[in-house]
Amino acid sequence: MSEALSSLIGPLPERPHPRKPRPGPLVWAVVCYTLACPLLLSFFGTSAALGAVGVATALAWFAGFALLYRHPGVAHWQPFFVTYAEVLWCVCGVVAAAILIGGEHDRLPLVGLVFCMLHAGLKLPARRVAQLVLLTLALYAGLLLAAARTDLLFAWPVNLALAALMVAAWLVAREFAGRRRVDRRRTRALREELALTERLALTDPLTGLPNRRHLETFVAHQLAVAQRAGGGAPVQLSLCYCDLDHFKRVNDRFGHAGGDSLLRRFATEARACVRSVDLVARLGGEEFVLVLLDTSGAGARDVVERLRRRTARIPVSAADPGYHVTLSVGVASLRPKDTFESLLRRADERVYTAKSGGRNRVVAA
Repeated sequence: MSEALSSLIGPLPERPHPRKPRPGPLVWAVVCYTLACPLLLSFFGTSAALGAVGVATALAWFAGFALLYRHPGVAHWQPFFVTYAEVLWCVCGVVAAAILIGGEHDRLPLVGLVFCMLHAGLKLPARRVAQLVLLTLALYAGLLLAAARTDLLFAWPVNLALAALMVAAWLVAREFAGRRRVDRRRTRALREELALTERLALTDPLTGLPNRRHLETFVAHQLAVAQRAGGGAPVQLSLCYCDLDHFKRVNDRFGHAGGDSLLRRFATEARACVRSVDLVARLGGEEFVLVLLDTSGAGARDVVERLRRRTARIPVSAADPGYHVTLSVGVASLRPKDTFESLLRRADERVYTAKSGGRNRVVAA
């Protein structure tokens, strides 16, 4: 399937340079909430120094984000590692703001930890969020010890409420993670259905060969490549129109099952006669087309002569081992300003010439 699609669209473009991650909306929600706490408390006259603390915290916070997102290797980091860094940085800011504010309002910024966990839940599995919850609580206790805030460290009702809040945030994050898993499964199923639909749209169901739609797109792409290479027809390409002789007799004598078996065997023989860069397609009925890249008319004639001889040796039915079919082929080579229709028409005319001349032959220009 991938080979069929790549032959349709040509070489894939180079993969673009990885895009650097940017802070999400919940990151900025944490930043704005935590900075707003000291500024609002300062505005209402709780402490004149809180305004300066808020400005200093803002400068330090944005400097930290600038260092994180401007790091030259951040685009190559694993997404979960970037999210870890974001959440831990926000957690540090929230806890630091709570310690700096002090007084009766020192626990107000801690509500921002919920935003941190929600942000983690949008991007990380539930077990990763649980790890962050434990890291946050450990970091909170460590910073309180470092700041000698034992009054906050042993305020059990507040700390239990904080732990309950963090657990609630983890439960919400787990719900987010579950929904992401469901979405991934649905996306995977949709991709599989799309791949199957594309395969059915481009493939003949009986022989497994590309169908006429695939053939037209493939030849149009090769002609576009030829034109970009210098105008006209600077590259060699040959189209071989193959028609099994008296195929109706096979259906009449051995039934449609025998005819279908012959078509599948011929498709196998045709694929064995060409290279991987070439294309073998079924137009319909007993008509097939070979597109040979970088091949002149003489080279194409050698290929289809080999296929004609191999076709004559295909056993049509085990009940009648002596019955064989023959092949008539018309070969058209690429000319300046050719189109798929003009190439196919010339090859078809030569098939008609081959049949008029007695069948079981190759006619090339």
